[in-house]
Amino acid sequence: MGTGRKLAQCVVVIIATAMLSQTVRADIIDGQWCSADGRRIKIDGEYVVTPGGNWIKGEYDAHHYVFKIPAIEKNGGKEADMVLVSAKVAHIRYRIDSVEEKTLAPEVWKRCDDVAS
Repeated sequence: MGTGRKLAQCVVVIIATAMLSQTVRADIIDGQWCSADGRRIKIDGEYVVTPGGNWIKGEYDAHHYVFKIPAIEKNGGKEADMVLVSAKVAHIRYRIDSVEEKTLAPEVWKRCDDVAS
């Protein structure tokens, strides 16, 4: 097999691997999320870094995350219920004592790497 053909096969493998890693990441809620007002959340498994910089353990699955917001932060004392809507969009609804604030539309959060700085 010629050197050019081997190089082409390597390029195909590298591109396929990069595309697969994006697909895998896109199907989970883990990662950095940005709100329209500039707040950021980082989800890493069952832990979240809140907009105020607090590390909190929450209830996690691949497409859904729930955590209690520290009292000193915006929406403090409420539970944030974050649901993955698509690869790049998640919605957060807030609850107080497990009662959802149904009158409010969910907050829309986007993956930070998709938000213009």
